Amino acid sequence: MPKFTDLLKQSSIRHWKLSGPDRLIKVVSPVGQLTIRKYGTVMGYVTQEKFLIGKNCLEIEKALGLRPFELRDLCYLYSLERLPTFDEVEFRLTCAFPDGQVFDEQKMEQVLTARDDFANSRNLYNRSMSPTVDFYGPGSPGIPQWELISPIPTGGRIATVTKLLPFTNQKGLIA
Repeated sequence: MPKFTDLLKQSSIRHWKLSGPDRLIKVVSPVGQLTIRKYGTVMGYVTQEKFLIGKNCLEIEKALGLRPFELRDLCYLYSLERLPTFDEVEFRLTCAFPDGQVFDEQKMEQVLTARDDFANSRNLYNRSMSPTVDFYGPGSPGIPQWELISPIPTGGRIATVTKLLPFTNQKGLIA
């Protein structure tokens, strides 16, 4: 008997496309783009295009639950050359659940400690010079996410999104 997560994954795969609003896309920061350009493949978390249309880089960062300021000024969106197979992807619920986990109390404690240390100038040598840690907060509960666990060839960069230039669909529309 198939596991429930396998059934969800099979259902997702049936709805993916290589173009249009149902295509899988990878969102990356300028630093992340360097890896994609070097290897020509993408890995990690992806979602469908339709959930990001009309959003600027800051709105995308918040919707996907990325680290604060990760997409501060701009981001790049990449398509896939081919769809992942069943064994190359894992279903990770929605962006409201970082890493597909319902709640990670230890990570939340680290975030609160880092913010408190930053506010009170404590532990200057044991933390970064910002109030954040390597923590992904919850994003939108309405955006599904999948994790590519094997490298998939990139279909190319489909958009550059900034604070002023939102992500548009193939016809140049934002809605």
